[in-house]
Amino acid sequence: MEEEIKFSDVEVEADPQGYGATEINAYSAKISHEQLDKSALELVREDLGYDGKEEKDEEYQELLDEKVGDFLRKWLKGGHTSIYYQSNKGLNYKVPRQTTMFMCQFDYSKYLQQSLRYTEADDFISAFEGDERVEELYERSKELYNKMISDDEEDIKKEDARFVLPLGTAAKHIHQNLNFISLANIYREINKESSRIPDITKEAIDKGLEALEEQEPIMFNRKNIEIYNDHNDKGYTVTNMFSETNQALKDIKNNGNGAVTTFCVDIEDLENSEYKESFLNLGNYGVMKPSVKGFLTSMSLATWHQFMRNDAVKQSVESVYDAAERGDIVVPPEIQISKYLEDFEELCERSLDVYEELREEAGDNAIEVVPHALSLDVAFTVDYYNFDRGFIQDRKHKGAQWEIREIAQEVDETIRVF
Repeated sequence: MEEEIKFSDVEVEADPQGYGATEINAYSAKISHEQLDKSALELVREDLGYDGKEEKDEEYQELLDEKVGDFLRKWLKGGHTSIYYQSNKGLNYKVPRQTTMFMCQFDYSKYLQQSLRYTEADDFISAFEGDERVEELYERSKELYNKMISDDEEDIKKEDARFVLPLGTAAKHIHQNLNFISLANIYREINKESSRIPDITKEAIDKGLEALEEQEPIMFNRKNIEIYNDHNDKGYTVTNMFSETNQALKDIKNNGNGAVTTFCVDIEDLENSEYKESFLNLGNYGVMKPSVKGFLTSMSLATWHQFMRNDAVKQSVESVYDAAERGDIVVPPEIQISKYLEDFEELCERSLDVYEELREEAGDNAIEVVPHALSLDVAFTVDYYNFDRGFIQDRKHKGAQWEIREIAQEVDETIRVF
């Protein structure tokens, strides 16, 4: 019997607010630059006649633009962007997992997210609703997932069963805490020529901007984002898994099979400037002979989602499109020894076949059907803090997910040899 599935739309809403980020932060900036001898709240009340309680009507927004808008844009063009870092807002999303993977790659914003390790796989967000191939694939994925987690004899945990689920599986809740600069950096990455961001993800980001613009139209608007990105080259380095490729990483030989190896690459050998930039955040840059040194391994998308949220571990990742073309799959140990191994491997293979079919028809949007079991290469560095107290100590603990624990243990052993 086929599993009943449902499809949802992307949902985004802003946190409730009284005083807006525009009023408080703009007048705080005025105090800082003009040495005004009053508090930001006093200035808002006097200049705008607003106490943070009444509804903001059209007349108020026009007054706010007149009093504050030109001031904000002047500082934006001049590169004085502290005020734009200060304006923190919250957004709540319901999006597919592929979108959370794009968003969480950025060190800023910050996220709270309902983990797929523990939630039910009963909802999908898809660009291909109505396509029989996709709906059949999602039905089969849900059916196998539920069989594995409900089989008392096999003892397959949700965190392993989820490897079979496609990236179109809905993340029921993700809360984003962001400021203007972090949102501008997301758009900077989306608009890069080499970026290949699926349309559903672009839709979610645009809906987030629309929700913020409804609350804060003077600060959070597309024109300000364009001004910032045109006049400032201060975007955070991000290793974008939804890029065309990562040539610098491809040039390093990976032994595969999840093994951890070390590498050292001279900077002058990294020819492509854009991907060189994503590699420079890995550290160990020397003046006499500049080089990048670190570790290289492969891991499933399920594990990569955890790994890349360790902000202090600098990383550079393979393009998910290159990974899908290669088509390597990670099979959790508990599934390898279970009666579900053949079904798991066959369904992952079918997912990649459907991906190839859809990609010919619809391009990069097809990435939603690849499973979380898909393996991709990751280069990273570990500083002493993350070796001694941070990432390694946390992830080699017996309570950590098995795949990331194995990687942490191998890195730990490699460092201790030296």
